[in-house]
Amino acid sequence: MSALMLTFVTAVGLAFFIAPEMARLTEKMKTVFPDQPLLIRRTWINGTHLAVTVQNTATVSVEITYVTINNKPCALPIVNLSPQEVETLYLKGNYKKGETYTVNVTTSYGKPLTITLKYK
Repeated sequence: MSALMLTFVTAVGLAFFIAPEMARLTEKMKTVFPDQPLLIRRTWINGTHLAVTVQNTATVSVEITYVTINNKPCALPIVNLSPQEVETLYLKGNYKKGETYTVNVTTSYGKPLTITLKYK
């Protein structure tokens, strides 16, 4: 009986020390691997190119692996962004005035970044 009580007291005691540490670690992981590590800095569009300037806000390197325009794949080499690095993605195409384009930028972390641009 005393061994069971000692085990219970030890488990409860450790929980008081471990739970706050695990919570702190979880919060730290959210900043290291955010849901959306990219921040849009600038966009522009003309008849032949659509450009999106993004910044990596994560504390680790992020890889841009896939880009679509209006749900169609766009040819782009894999881009690696170091923490806080800014990069402009030049997306070649045939863009028409008055049209709206939806760009999805997928990274190695998090959900795709969606940008909607209208060529005026």
